[in-house]
Amino acid sequence: MLVDKNKKIVILVCDNFDATVDISFSRPLDPQLQDEVYPIYIPTNQMGRYISSSSILSKIRNILSEYNIVNICFCRCTNEISLEILEIAKEHSIPTSVFWDDNLLKIPKTLGDEVYDFYSNPQRVNVMLRLIQETNTFISSTLPLHHEISNSYGCCDNKVLDIYRSITCEEETSLRLNKVNSKSINTFTIGYMGSKSHADDLKLIEKDILVLLHENEDIHFEIFGTIELPSSLLPFLNSQVFVHKKCDNYGLFMNKLSNLKWDVGLAPLRAYEFNSFKANTKWVEYTIANIPTFASMGPTYKSIIEGGMAEEISLDLADKIKSAMIDKSSLRELLTKSKKMLIDEYHISKHSRKVLDLLLGWK
Repeated sequence: MLVDKNKKIVILVCDNFDATVDISFSRPLDPQLQDEVYPIYIPTNQMGRYISSSSILSKIRNILSEYNIVNICFCRCTNEISLEILEIAKEHSIPTSVFWDDNLLKIPKTLGDEVYDFYSNPQRVNVMLRLIQETNTFISSTLPLHHEISNSYGCCDNKVLDIYRSITCEEETSLRLNKVNSKSINTFTIGYMGSKSHADDLKLIEKDILVLLHENEDIHFEIFGTIELPSSLLPFLNSQVFVHKKCDNYGLFMNKLSNLKWDVGLAPLRAYEFNSFKANTKWVEYTIANIPTFASMGPTYKSIIEGGMAEEISLDLADKIKSAMIDKSSLRELLTKSKKMLIDEYHISKHSRKVLDLLLGWK
């Protein structure tokens, strides 16, 4: 590792190097963006496949012996080796933090048996509880999650990010160009992207999609990611309904989303407690991809909808879609306002500064 010995090092421990790690840390802590710290990532799910637990611990001890470690941050960690890393940090009096973008101790069954069983595993619950109780700082992705963690678990120092998904300098340049998606075929495409844990959210708009597909063969519906297509839409598969599989990493995901050229992107969220803690990430990603957003009213998207940057998903969704097809100026207005908001308030430089301040213990 060719890093200046005097450089401040932040160790980011995670189960996997996934989209959460990319959005929350890899982008805002990119050494090409800031030079205050150098991030080192430790994905512990590599154990047993590429590396042993002892090798991971040995690697961390070697880093500690050579560099100035200013924080060890545990991002959505559930593996028991995280507790061993925490003990090493305590031995060396290194500040520690935990980052969550969901309340991982209150996963609802509606996310599916696989996700529910994973986070309800007693060993994983023990790991998560100890981490939030024994680290120095808990970092929440949103203000509602910040309040929930403080009220439910009494963390000693609970901080919150102002921004979760920010825009990069390249994305800002693209947004300022204010391009309009152009398509070679005369269709109106409605899209939804997400993981299979969002199947219950997708049910919110399933009937409206069915109505639209039956009424107009020029309307297409596409899904992108690990989300499974509802059985009711199977008769339209490969004629009006299309499925795009997940990408290998977040960068490829964003490139793919931008190339889909959807006319509308949907962000439905069931109105239950778990969803109330979520960040408005889908709206940010849709806007970067030049896609107007239709979202559920609730804590996540309330300010976006009321600010005229997204249309509300309501009982008359099908009628709203049909109106937008006739007069697309409303969709262009949603995008224009959304792009301005992202450029003004969601720049990665602000995100980077906040993450640095939290990890360095300045705010």
